[in-house]
Amino acid sequence: MRRLFTVLALGAATIIPAVPAVAAEAGAPAWTISAIPYPTAFEAGTNDFESGENGPGYQLQAFNVGGGPTMSGFTIVDTLPGPLTPSATRQPEGKYGPEGEKQKLNCSVAGHTVTCVGGQVVPLLPGEEASVIVPLEVAANAPAQVLNKVRVEGGGAALVTSTAPTPVRSEPSPFSFLSGSSGLYGSRTNVDGSTATQAGSHPYQETVAGFNLTTNANPNAPDNNSLLAAGGGLREVKVELPKGDVINPSATPHCTESQLQSGEVGCPDATQIGTVALTLSIARGFSAPATIRPLYNMVAPPGHPAEFAFDIVEGIYVHILGSVRSDGTFALGAKSSNILAIKTIGGVRTVLWGDPTAESHDSQRGVCAFNGVPGGACPTERTHKAFVTMPSACGDPLITTVHVDSWLEPGSFISRSYESSDLNGGPVGVDGCNQLQFEPTIESRPTTNLADSPSGLDFNLHQPQNEEFEGLATANLKDITVALPQGIALNPSAGAGRDACSSSQVGLATAVGETPIRFSEEGASCPDAAKIGSVEVKTPLLEDPLQGNVYLAKPFDNPFGTLLGIYLVVDDPQTGVMAKLPGKVEADPATGQLTTTFTESPELPLEDVTLHLFNGPRAALTTPQTCGAYTTTASLTPWSTPEGATVGKQDSFETTTSPNGGICPRNGGEAPNKPAFTAGTIAPQAGAYSPF
Repeated sequence: MRRLFTVLALGAATIIPAVPAVAAEAGAPAWTISAIPYPTAFEAGTNDFESGENGPGYQLQAFNVGGGPTMSGFTIVDTLPGPLTPSATRQPEGKYGPEGEKQKLNCSVAGHTVTCVGGQVVPLLPGEEASVIVPLEVAANAPAQVLNKVRVEGGGAALVTSTAPTPVRSEPSPFSFLSGSSGLYGSRTNVDGSTATQAGSHPYQETVAGFNLTTNANPNAPDNNSLLAAGGGLREVKVELPKGDVINPSATPHCTESQLQSGEVGCPDATQIGTVALTLSIARGFSAPATIRPLYNMVAPPGHPAEFAFDIVEGIYVHILGSVRSDGTFALGAKSSNILAIKTIGGVRTVLWGDPTAESHDSQRGVCAFNGVPGGACPTERTHKAFVTMPSACGDPLITTVHVDSWLEPGSFISRSYESSDLNGGPVGVDGCNQLQFEPTIESRPTTNLADSPSGLDFNLHQPQNEEFEGLATANLKDITVALPQGIALNPSAGAGRDACSSSQVGLATAVGETPIRFSEEGASCPDAAKIGSVEVKTPLLEDPLQGNVYLAKPFDNPFGTLLGIYLVVDDPQTGVMAKLPGKVEADPATGQLTTTFTESPELPLEDVTLHLFNGPRAALTTPQTCGAYTTTASLTPWSTPEGATVGKQDSFETTTSPNGGICPRNGGEAPNKPAFTAGTIAPQAGAYSPF
């Protein structure tokens, strides 16, 4: 009956009646499990801390990553290899549940097997952890590496297993990730505990870039009972999400820095978008269970599209800055720099909530998570706006890459990647692309209704978006080919004083003609004289539209090696978003019809892309010679292809007025066609020189 009674309103004298934490959702539990050796490498012939040595031992971490509480008892089992035996001087210890309300696990030892049981009376709620510390003795003849096998089962969730390779040596471990799946991992789960694979869906939660780092015994610590982070500790973390993975910072309100650091209350509950579980080095190994902190959606500083933050311990804050890659992949990323902590950070597990307002998160929201409110539930307004969205392209497992460096070797990054998998580590991809809607529309018209005149162009691509958590996101646009009507031509007068943007100025990183096209991460330095228009991009991920320019590409020195080409370049100083998208322009050799193609567009929810080519006497285009109705056609291919079909769209306009007044010709036969000329010498004297 815990968490069903009250919510503490800190800073106020009122007590607000609470609602049941998990009453509104039909969720089910699901497990992940890992085994963390401490220190990272065991020394042959050593035993646990009670005998005055530095280790060794394992911390087993089992998390409920499903959307419901465990429904009966659950069991954690550690099957140790022959060279490792449970300590003869200290028994395994297990606990589970939130800070301030931890329940003990009943642990027993039989030979090389440690079994811990819990959850018979008090369930493990979504997002909570069960943790076991297993002190060990290492045989003097232990091999260079041993394999530890762990599993968790019961509670209404399927069995999950994991294997932890552990080195045996006396030398200290260098700074790195742990070996095996415990070193770097992630998961995407639905509310029913299943692995999320549906394209465009919104997982119940995503564990992103969870990692554990190497540690060494600390011979100078009191009683020889604490650990040292290898390399002097974690300094910076950089995460590269898979292309198409979407995190929406507009899904919740934002917390200010002053609110974050305001004391007991901190950020408003409505700004929380997940949790961070920290494995911290303390006496006798690691904290158990992990220390869980709320993760808040912050007001992003200039130069970044998003920022998240959490408090490691009182007064020590970690900020995570979001970014969009500008190399042509448009993948989202994040980094946290100059990480300081009072205690050694052995591991970090970041969990993002698909629906930050879901009722099942109430027990880990705000003061409930931060202060461990006994029996607490911290509700918030149920907006049910999706924060996490799966890619709209189907296929192979998704790859997430993490880079870390240390304080002793700043800038020397260790990199590792993991692929999307089920809870037992089997690789899974993205499927169900045929279920995504794709209904874009276009508007295209010149900036004048005059026939046979210089003209700009206004073009808009609109893609309706679905941000509701229960629905599927709209498939994102991948490729678009736009054919302007026959008769619209390039304006020769546009060349006067015109410059072009070279491949080096735009930052082309791939060879001419090579695909996929990639760019440098630096901003473009195209000359102003190459600018022929502007572009505006609206996305539900950001409050304000992104602004950019359209540049003329240098002939034959562009990604396509063609005479004609353009670049759409976004460089937004407020959000720090830089994007470069090349367009191939072709003129039909028989009719002169102009066709422009953009490929590999951002796999992101772009609601409106509006392109404006400048008008005036030096505009890039000229309208057809005759008055009448003209149609622009577009072929649009989604990232969900081939399951998602290519869509054809049209938009029409009319030219109605002659540029010189009078009757506007309706066909070529009515067009003025009376050429004449005069010729002769100025001085018609025989035998003399004269200008002609």
